[in-house]
Amino acid sequence: MAGYARDNSWEKAKRRLALLEYYLDPKTKRQALSLGVGDGWRCLDVGAGGGSIALWLSEQVGANGKVIATDINTALLQSIERPNLKLLRHDILSGPPPEVNFDLVHSRWILHHLPKPEIALKHMI
Repeated sequence: MAGYARDNSWEKAKRRLALLEYYLDPKTKRQALSLGVGDGWRCLDVGAGGGSIALWLSEQVGANGKVIATDINTALLQSIERPNLKLLRHDILSGPPPEVNFDLVHSRWILHHLPKPEIALKHMI
């Protein structure tokens, strides 16, 4: 793994991520809505963690859209099933995701964990 302080295998990862989601999701959702996220959008959620934003995005983009949720450890994402949501185990430092051309790329609280965040940003772009 890319040197994360706490990964999703940690026994308290679900609780840690739930707290982050509780405090950060409202602002993230407001920002995404202000960008116009909606029906038909293609979205990438890098470092999806517990999947709250990926799940919300899948609701926003509807049946005509698509969301790809990536993480280096997808254990906490396995319970999420939506027809327009694809889960992918992927380390953003190893290269860009296999699909391209997204309307929105979301990541939150991962860059500060990475030894070379500039590489991750390059792959997201």
